[in-house]
Amino acid sequence: MNDEYQHTIERSYIARVARELQDPNSPTKYLVHVRNRDTLTEVADWINLELMARPGPGPNLTPAVQGLASRGILKVSSYLPLLDLPEKAILDPKDLSQFTFCDMIRVRPYCLVTNPGVFQEQIKTSKSMGWNCVHPSNERDYGHEH
Repeated sequence: MNDEYQHTIERSYIARVARELQDPNSPTKYLVHVRNRDTLTEVADWINLELMARPGPGPNLTPAVQGLASRGILKVSSYLPLLDLPEKAILDPKDLSQFTFCDMIRVRPYCLVTNPGVFQEQIKTSKSMGWNCVHPSNERDYGHEH
């Protein structure tokens, strides 16, 4: 991980971070779900560099976020329109309350987060299968019958 952001990683509840998106006064407008915790700081660097290169605040996602989301490396949650992303890269913030802890880095207007399950389509299937995505042993057995 990059040392610049290593010390800024915080631990929080994903639902708490997702609620920030509902507050119009919050500087956080997007949750960026990073697939791998080991790349969390690297993605933060990419986004930060792109934000610094912008002449002013932009309403759209940075090219790095768009590209990484299109490649399946990250997903995005927001109450703002996400027209530049494929549907599979968008997570409804209302569906995130079922998840427990996340590691996060704030790069305003983004909050980068990692948490188990986001990339295993647990949001869509956990309720119908009675699957408890909080219990870590379920992640190991997901999708396999015993």
